[in-house]
Amino acid sequence: MYFWISWLGNLPLKGLFVIEIIFLVINLGSIAGYCRKYGTAFLNELCLENDRLRRRILSFFPNGLTVMNAMMGLLSVWFAHQGRIREAYLLLIGAAVFDKLDGAMARKLGLTEPLVGVDKPPRFLLGSILDDISDGISFCIVPAWIYYMILSDASESAIAGLPVGIVALVYAVAGIGRLIYFTIDTSPIPGFFKGMPSPAGALLVVAPLIMFSQASQDGTQSIVFWGYLCTGIMILASIAMNLYPVRYLHLGRFMDQRTWFRQTSIILLLVAVFSPYLGYICFLYLILYLFSPIVTRQMLPPTPSQKDG
Repeated sequence: MYFWISWLGNLPLKGLFVIEIIFLVINLGSIAGYCRKYGTAFLNELCLENDRLRRRILSFFPNGLTVMNAMMGLLSVWFAHQGRIREAYLLLIGAAVFDKLDGAMARKLGLTEPLVGVDKPPRFLLGSILDDISDGISFCIVPAWIYYMILSDASESAIAGLPVGIVALVYAVAGIGRLIYFTIDTSPIPGFFKGMPSPAGALLVVAPLIMFSQASQDGTQSIVFWGYLCTGIMILASIAMNLYPVRYLHLGRFMDQRTWFRQTSIILLLVAVFSPYLGYICFLYLILYLFSPIVTRQMLPPTPSQKDG
């Protein structure tokens, strides 16, 4: 028996994480399957038509996904501290996926609708506050932290002169400001964001850090180019996240509505993950999204004045 199981001790840390994530997904899928099959009967028996208690129980599931979002962000910092930027980027993608799933699950369970008999729902809910905190950690603080760690360790004099600490602080503050605006905005546009969403901004700024890390390990002359590009992208993303008159398409909902776009994006991500060009492919994808309002503004719903006209 020892001969058959001893090889597990020689697996790399990345392989163990992959196995752990696979079993975690299997467990979550099993829980979701049982909840779908028996959940309604269980809640009817337990809550006795108390809708408020039912909501408190159901909110556990999207809140759990929100916590997984923050955990993915913190694990990303841990991998980046070890110089494994590729794995850190994959964990940031996982954080973005969990950020999409928690909102989709909350809408699916009807937690976004007001209670019956309540005219005006509370402005701030525990789930939304927890979601903002997780987004602030994963998509504002973590990318700035990774940028500062990677570029502050560079030995080249041209990069050492860059104000990486100030740039990282500006990005973190801009991202948090964007989240605050998103929370207090009283007139959201269905299917669109006002300004670039923070998950897209985080994935955009960390993607070129993969190429910078590779150039640093190879000792090539392109390290200076990637260092300046990473700094410029940090500043550009900070501005784009707070350009509220610019409308960005909600990619998650657009994927749900367009099967061909969802399948194409998944195939492109799988190709990127299993190739040495993860950073290049993701960076190009997000650059296209950065300038996508030039095309997607035609898809905006008409304003009330336009309808009247």
